[in-house]
Amino acid sequence: MPKRIKFLRKRAKRRGTRMRPANAALHDVKMPEPMMLPVTTVQRVQLRGYAGVSTTAGGIISSYISFDPGATTQVAFGSATQFLEWTSFINLFQEVKVLQFEVQCVRFYADETKGDVWGPIAIAGNSSPVLASPGNYQACVDNGDSQLWSLLGDQSGMNRYHAVRLNQLAWANVSNTNPGSSNGIAAGCPGSIIFYANSLPASSTMFSVKYTGTYLVRTRV
Repeated sequence: MPKRIKFLRKRAKRRGTRMRPANAALHDVKMPEPMMLPVTTVQRVQLRGYAGVSTTAGGIISSYISFDPGATTQVAFGSATQFLEWTSFINLFQEVKVLQFEVQCVRFYADETKGDVWGPIAIAGNSSPVLASPGNYQACVDNGDSQLWSLLGDQSGMNRYHAVRLNQLAWANVSNTNPGSSNGIAAGCPGSIIFYANSLPASSTMFSVKYTGTYLVRTRV
């Protein structure tokens, strides 16, 4: 036996260890663990829609845009599916909650030479899960973020933005996106942006609105 091998065996014996066979490196190679994907995947998505906003036969706008991604718009906004792509998300995800909702309003009328007197548009955020149209100006402006927009007097580029951010919401199932509350915590996509105006031209489309909803969705757990 070569002296070198004898020496290594003696040293290993003194240290209380065993010599590794020559091909030990092959046996000690650890195979990689299988990739573990998270059970829950959370995604942040933005959905956008568009509508023209029309008055009633009495020249009134009393309506709202719901934060619910599966909602149908109110009559003043055309009674259309709010976000067409939402049906695709229902097939991919189990739960949802809203982070932010924003509207961009652009007026149609810029002619101020007729001596018209139009009432202003009142816009406000409403975080209540109970969705309802405001019945008068007071019901709309009695909100902390309310604002008035003059269609005839606005010279700022004819745009008006209004955004509502929501925090501390519980998750809701995509089949019931506005359940009210979960264990006492508001859940899913409660709330709306409300609009009110009167003394406007009857049965007319007064302005257009682009609305954007930002949501968190997550897969089945």
